Amino acid sequence: GAQALSLTNEVEPEAVLVSVEEPMARALQTIEALCGVLSHVPVIAYSSRTDAESVRRVVRAGASDYLTKPFKPNEPAQSILATLRQLERKRADEDGQSAQPIAPGIVITVYGAKGGIGKTTIASNLATALAKVTGGSVALADMDTQFGDIAISMDIPVEKTIVELGQRADELDRELIQDYLIPHESQVQVLPAPFEPSEWQTITPAQMEKIIAVLAQTHDFVVLDTAATFNDIVDVALDKANIVLLVTSMDI
Repeated sequence: GAQALSLTNEVEPEAVLVSVEEPMARALQTIEALCGVLSHVPVIAYSSRTDAESVRRVVRAGASDYLTKPFKPNEPAQSILATLRQLERKRADEDGQSAQPIAPGIVITVYGAKGGIGKTTIASNLATALAKVTGGSVALADMDTQFGDIAISMDIPVEKTIVELGQRADELDRELIQDYLIPHESQVQVLPAPFEPSEWQTITPAQMEKIIAVLAQTHDFVVLDTAATFNDIVDVALDKANIVLLVTSMDI
């Protein structure tokens, strides 16, 4: 709980996913605390508990939505999109303006407090749902410098990687980037990470910044999956994001 609150100060998320398991009291306290400090940010709870009383307690704590595991296809991504649309409408109403759709070229960074909490699954499902629901062009870039496995998650072959593209940042343009994107059957274009984490040492944050910029120029949505730690590459992904999706759990 304390780690999640600390991370919200660092990354300023646009949405937060919280795992609700035993002890449930700690989960509820964390949701209440997050809603208290992030009054305009939707907090989405997910749990293996399906009883009505658990759902009521989580909603009373302030959660915007409650998802039960195992998830239906694209369910987390659809919940995130729905809550973000509600947030946009609320902000527009407060400003006295008509709600506007999410702008093309939006960059969504998925960041996790630690590994093993479903961050990559959420990033993959979000990208797939965006392509299906909006019909727009979607790029999914694997910026996990530790255990980049988007290619495994999406079941695609790795021919060229994001690191190899970064090494050509000086000549990077709309045409070159297409040579490195792998099309998925969902219509998502994937930019995979290298198999060897040591390869990340060969590129700079400035090169990654250029990749994100060109992806945003060529796609309606760009989803960035990041490492469960903080480094220069993650810093760039967070800094260039229009939306930061923070995935956390209730473990101590």
